[in-house]
Amino acid sequence: MSSTSKSSGGTHSAHSGSPAATSASNGFKFASVLIGYSKVLEDDGWKVLHVLPRLFPLRIGKGAFQTQGKSANQKHALLFCKGHVLQMMDANMGAWMGEAFKVPFVMRQMLDPRGDRRKCACRILGFRETIFTREHSAVGEAMAGSEWTFGTIFQRTLDYLGVRMHYGHPDFMDGFWASNRGSTSKASPSLNVSEDMCAGLNLWLRKERSKHSDLLEWEKGREVDFIASSVFFAKISSGASSFLRTRDLFMICENMSLFRQMSFFYGSAGFFLNNAIVDISVMIYVSIFLCLALASVSIADLTLLESPLATEWLLPVGAVTILPQFFELCLEYGPIEGAARLLPRMLPTTIFFVFQNKVVAQSFTNAVLTGFSTYRGTGRPNANKPSTWLQIYRTYANSHFYSALVVLFIYNIQSVMMPGDTSGASTSSSASLPMYMIIFIAAIWLLSPTLFSPQPQPSTVWNNIIEFGSFLVGLPSQKVSRTELKPLRLVGGKGEGEIPERQPGDNANMFRRFLALVSGTIKKFVSPKTFLVRSAFEAEPKTLYEHWLKISFRNHPWIENFADPGQLGPLILNLFCNLAVFWIVTAMMYAQLLDITVQAFGFFLCVHALLVTIWTATNRSNIIGSLVLLWWLPLPFLIPFIVPHLAPPTVTFAEIQLSGLAFILAMRVVRPASLLASQVALRSVTWFLTSPRCVRLGGGHVDAAVAVRVAKGVYGNVTELVYLLGCEFHVHVYAGVLIFTANLCLQVALMLVEVITGLHSLVFLNPRLAGGWFRAVLRQRDEASNAARMGRAAESAKRGARASVAQI
Repeated sequence: MSSTSKSSGGTHSAHSGSPAATSASNGFKFASVLIGYSKVLEDDGWKVLHVLPRLFPLRIGKGAFQTQGKSANQKHALLFCKGHVLQMMDANMGAWMGEAFKVPFVMRQMLDPRGDRRKCACRILGFRETIFTREHSAVGEAMAGSEWTFGTIFQRTLDYLGVRMHYGHPDFMDGFWASNRGSTSKASPSLNVSEDMCAGLNLWLRKERSKHSDLLEWEKGREVDFIASSVFFAKISSGASSFLRTRDLFMICENMSLFRQMSFFYGSAGFFLNNAIVDISVMIYVSIFLCLALASVSIADLTLLESPLATEWLLPVGAVTILPQFFELCLEYGPIEGAARLLPRMLPTTIFFVFQNKVVAQSFTNAVLTGFSTYRGTGRPNANKPSTWLQIYRTYANSHFYSALVVLFIYNIQSVMMPGDTSGASTSSSASLPMYMIIFIAAIWLLSPTLFSPQPQPSTVWNNIIEFGSFLVGLPSQKVSRTELKPLRLVGGKGEGEIPERQPGDNANMFRRFLALVSGTIKKFVSPKTFLVRSAFEAEPKTLYEHWLKISFRNHPWIENFADPGQLGPLILNLFCNLAVFWIVTAMMYAQLLDITVQAFGFFLCVHALLVTIWTATNRSNIIGSLVLLWWLPLPFLIPFIVPHLAPPTVTFAEIQLSGLAFILAMRVVRPASLLASQVALRSVTWFLTSPRCVRLGGGHVDAAVAVRVAKGVYGNVTELVYLLGCEFHVHVYAGVLIFTANLCLQVALMLVEVITGLHSLVFLNPRLAGGWFRAVLRQRDEASNAARMGRAAESAKRGARASVAQI
């Protein structure tokens, strides 16, 4: 049931398709129902006011391709709206009585200025917003500043440029116009995730106008939790990617001038595309210096060439984006109070948006590559609820932590391998790498979630160590592997499909007996009495092994149709991108590094494969599993014994790291190639076993659907095997250890600062929740303020008493 409701005495509109509603509605199956509620009514206060039959249900479609619930709710409520003007409001909004008195006067701006009642000056009218969750935390302050900048300053500018559309709430909208021209939004599944934008597109296509007014101000609440704010930015970013594929946008751009298109670009998807380009440029910038280090080009050489690459970026270009907000604060509050409001929050807000801009870029890029986006609920938890390390890892490992570790890893290599460094210690040429801003960004990506997690205490730190440590080193048992990690589990028994002993006079050749064995085994596994299918990961993965194996299943799915470019295309593109990166890096490496990669890492990979085989053969023994995890750690110390001519000081630790990078890139090529090859082989075997030729050769008949199910089960086993043998699991474990160490060091430091001084809560949460020394200072200040207020009240009472006595 979807509904829009009001308080006592108001109305409630509901959609129902239940049998009871069907029988009570004279035979029609679906209906929109307007229900009134009042405490004075009988039957629990509910009364049916209107029933409007519907030909189709409120939400159309199935699964991920079902129409958007929020937009469908708006269309549903629009049927019962009266009056000419609608106000688009969310449940997290409010207003003052004084602002409500302004509404009739503000709505007159929608009328034609010449007094023609047949025309409208605009169909949508927006106005200012104030965020009442600003003081809850540093996240609330940053989100409030972002919403205020976008909802007030930016909307006013777009109105001046003539490209303002509809950006949600609390806009006024011409209700009569909306009800006859496509409603207030669009409900297309997986395409119009930002459903409110479509009202603005519809407005533009019909040559109407949307205006902004500063005469009215409404309250609004925003996210005050760090992870919830990331979910919000991910939602609007993926929605912007789907917005780029809409038919409405194409038609608008076909009928818009160049200069209007430029304004329209930055008023719609330009911000998200700009963040994606900046995010990609960071990795390109780091990769350029890695190539320079491999080519023996020093910073001094770049300086002689007067290249800008030799200059440090002391002030990022993005810092100018703070100027509009500063000027607006100066206009509204004066320069002194404007600076007092802005400067104390500069550092936490900068850290917050450096991190969240990565969320925007990653979500937008993923949605563009996959073509899929969906609505995400933030939940809006309280500001003082700390996030656990496990929650942080699951949310940000793939998008932020790994990118930060790659940047730091490459920086460590190139800082040592730059020309002029022969001893392994940083020299003046290598220490002057113009990458301090990049290192600052990588540190923000790695540490910000823990930094914004409020009120670290010894108990929370200890709980995080136990929980995340268990998640990190936990290995699946044989039972878990067979029931939870396989996309298809085929359990068969004896009896059906068994192959009899060869009888005397049986002239069947070995090939026919092999076909009979395969087909009989399949028949045995698909017996109705013994066949059992278990879906993968019905519950949340409890270990790092299961977490990344689930992601591996999702990234390398079984291809249902090889002729469909939408299924095969992304896998082929990913394979060729990994191959291109591997080729570029290895093409610039000299022979000594390739010797380490091929000989040393190849030897360790062979022993690793042997250990994995023993581990699986011994029912996943914990002892063997520990050896599998720890086997790669002594590699730098064993290289002189494996490759004698590369003993130190011939090879440095930085060169070993670079060889390891080449090996990891090689495994990123081998894994998807192996999975694609296994799919081709399994499909070939499936096709042959279900073909008439197999029957003629004595293999028997195998049902095609059953054969595909068995092939999917085998492919699941192959995926897990490649996940282990390709060292993907080990890379995640070692990266997890580094992330665990970084979080531990930062959280312990923040805990000490919080317990002693209370500074962490003062800066990143709320001054009223600060502890330690600041709590005592704030308590003394409050006591002094209360004493002064009581003194003034007592003095005022005395003056009143003396005045009364004088009158008498």
